[in-house]
Amino acid sequence: MVTQTKEKRMPTWMDDYVSGEGLSEEEVEAYMVQEVIADYPILFEEVVKHEKRRKAMDSEISSIEKNQNLGAHGPGDEDLFAFTDSDYAGDEADSRSTSGYVFLLSSGAVSWMSKKQPIVTLSTTEAESVADAACASQVVWMRQVLKNLSHNKKSSTTIMCYNSSTIKLSKNPVLHGRCKHIRVRFHFLRNLARDGEIELVHCGTQEQAADLMTKALKIDTFEKHRKKMGMVDVSELN
Repeated sequence: MVTQTKEKRMPTWMDDYVSGEGLSEEEVEAYMVQEVIADYPILFEEVVKHEKRRKAMDSEISSIEKNQNLGAHGPGDEDLFAFTDSDYAGDEADSRSTSGYVFLLSSGAVSWMSKKQPIVTLSTTEAESVADAACASQVVWMRQVLKNLSHNKKSSTTIMCYNSSTIKLSKNPVLHGRCKHIRVRFHFLRNLARDGEIELVHCGTQEQAADLMTKALKIDTFEKHRKKMGMVDVSELN
């Protein structure tokens, strides 16, 4: 935890902090802004001038306090399946998209990711293909882990994705010529589907739990998807 700076002055960046016990109010504010809100380095003096950033910071701290007892609990179906989605060109600064996925096992989240894509994609279909390929790669790894644990899954792993064009392109070679610039990812998905490793299934936005990983949601939608991930108050479990 953080208690002091290297020098007796207002901190300007995270390197100013040293280890200690507890958090002062000023240090909490500086830490949350730089760790949660900012994509790029921002001076503390700049942050405190903006009411929007201060409110976002306060909201984040309140959320952490409110949800500190939440944990993944999975009493349901033992089959592994996944949700995946992308937020096309969601970053206005560089027009890159965000990939996200959530894996459920026994109805509880066991793996998840939210990551900005390394390239600028030219369509929603391409952005979705990047997200789907990342999710499929994780499927291959997780199926091997489960196999090593004698949890053999005979059928393919279902991947719930939103973009119908991506699903069609992964199944229909006739459409391949229209998307040569992303053919490698579609070949990868198509081969895994052909070999029975994965099955891409359309999932409407109302049921797409991976939206939690790619975009800001209304509170009711957020809580709905969070519950779908098996997140419960573990203090209430017997």
